[in-house]
Amino acid sequence: MMTVETIREQILAARKLLLAAEASSKAQDKIDALAAALEPFRDMPVLEFAEFLKLCHEYRTTGKVPEAAVKKSGSRTAKPKVDVAEVVAKYVKELEGLYAIVHEETTGRGAITDLVAEIEKQSVEAVRKIAADFGLKLRSNIGKKDAAKEIAKKLDQRKASAERNEPILEGWS
Repeated sequence: MMTVETIREQILAARKLLLAAEASSKAQDKIDALAAALEPFRDMPVLEFAEFLKLCHEYRTTGKVPEAAVKKSGSRTAKPKVDVAEVVAKYVKELEGLYAIVHEETTGRGAITDLVAEIEKQSVEAVRKIAADFGLKLRSNIGKKDAAKEIAKKLDQRKASAERNEPILEGWS
């Protein structure tokens, strides 16, 4: 089943491409705002989200809450529990992908900041596991902010190492 999260992930991927292409910060800000606006709906199926948008449009154009919205408001479903293993696997894969290209000139530091910010939104347990699976050895009682900082530090060090070596390599060509 396709959810709003699928669309949101595609929007965030497009932002990463814009970062790599050094697009204007205005365009990046618009994409960030769109992704943030979709965040509360991430688990909603796309067709249900489309129906919700129709109700919003009706309210916006008429100023009245649609009948369908009033009837459905009492039938909320519980938010599904997040599978930590899935979250960990997803972010470790993204981290490894970023680590592989972070040294390239086309990969900006914003890519590190954005990914670490996404990771930091996860549970403490998930962030610790992501850090461990990313190859970091951290104390067992580390908080998620500190674990996220360590993840960023590893990526930043790789980026900085490539930047320091670049002038050296230019002299050899």
